Amino acid sequence: APVPMWQTTIFGPYFVAGAIFSGIAALLLAMAALRKVLHLVAYLHPVHFQNLGKLLLVMALLWGYFVFNERLVTYYGNEPAEMAVFWRTQRESFAPLYWTMVICNFVMPLVLMGIRKFRTITGCVIASIGVVIGMWLERFLIIVPALGAKYLPYSFGTYSPEPVEIIITIATFAAMSLLYVLFAKVVPIISIWELK
Repeated sequence: APVPMWQTTIFGPYFVAGAIFSGIAALLLAMAALRKVLHLVAYLHPVHFQNLGKLLLVMALLWGYFVFNERLVTYYGNEPAEMAVFWRTQRESFAPLYWTMVICNFVMPLVLMGIRKFRTITGCVIASIGVVIGMWLERFLIIVPALGAKYLPYSFGTYSPEPVEIIITIATFAAMSLLYVLFAKVVPIISIWELK
């Protein structure tokens, strides 16, 4: 792709690992919510959260490796267009978002899931919230800093969502939440053989 930092071959496994990483975090959040709301304490034990917390830790380490690899290759290549985006995310206007992403996706899971006494249901939920926020920031930072580069032959101008777009987005999240709750009420969350 002509957009800087989009032609790297690490993007394939990076996106797959990111999807698994955010999926585990969302699963932990859904499990904690269903455990509390549907009173599934007898079925969703702390050991389930601890084991998923270990998996979240492994994915955080893998994600950290991919981010480090992406930045290292960009820095080593030293292409002017890519370095402009690189410095924009490391030290300039997008640096606070970038470092928040690193803290949410790497530091928080590393501390909360890496230390056994923090690998509790509460620790898993806090780490998962951080990962969900961090993964959103990651997707945002893949797109926005690169498209703001001066050398692009086209200009998107500025954009701010209209009220209708905001309502559609909120309605989409509300509809998905409603469908998930209805599904959880109609279809058994815990399989029958686990109840015996």
